[in-house]
Amino acid sequence: YEPPPEFKQTNEDPLFGISVTDSTELWLIQLPPNQ
Repeated sequence: YEPPPEFKQTNEDPLFGISVTDSTELWLIQLPPNQ
């Protein structure tokens, strides 16, 4: 499974790097274990 393209673009932006990393960790934690 891959995030939408806009998610990747935001993740590559250094201005949002820290906040996006935190959001990504929360997003991954919310995924079911089988994914």
